[in-house]
Amino acid sequence: MPEAYNGGPVSHVTPQKIERLCAEAERAPPGCFVEFGVYQGGSAFHLARVARAQGRALYLFDTFCGMPFQGPRDKIAAGDFHDTSVEQIQALIPDAILCAGVFPASMIDLPPVALAHIDCDQEQSLRAAWAHLRPRMAHGGVMIFDDLEALPGARIVFDEVAGNRIREEAHYGLVRC
Repeated sequence: MPEAYNGGPVSHVTPQKIERLCAEAERAPPGCFVEFGVYQGGSAFHLARVARAQGRALYLFDTFCGMPFQGPRDKIAAGDFHDTSVEQIQALIPDAILCAGVFPASMIDLPPVALAHIDCDQEQSLRAAWAHLRPRMAHGGVMIFDDLEALPGARIVFDEVAGNRIREEAHYGLVRC
């Protein structure tokens, strides 16, 4: 069941994962933060607090109208998570830069990325996020993949793209760049 964390909005991400995400963000090298898979802004809300305190930009990528497709190993159906909107997230996190649409078509120019939280729930989106973010990562930056246990295709993606650089912690896949 989704829950609020420390006064924030309801999130499907556990409080422990949000704490870990914020701890990684607090010690990230110079650069912006990005999140793929925003849904109702539960984890982005907390990431925005760190970005704000450190004077960083926060880019949020999502369709903001539900899952765009369903691959053979995806557990979540096309159209699920449709109960959100750009307006809802902009009101919740007014200083965030929202990038609406299906990724990677929604990709914009980014400064070096210090931290990327990838919680897009679909294998195809995980692959696209890795391919487009990896060359944009700051030295010492971190990519955190939220779907390590929940998405059957995630393990395949992680093994293919990150190999032994993946460190697993509390069901996160963490890659230091």
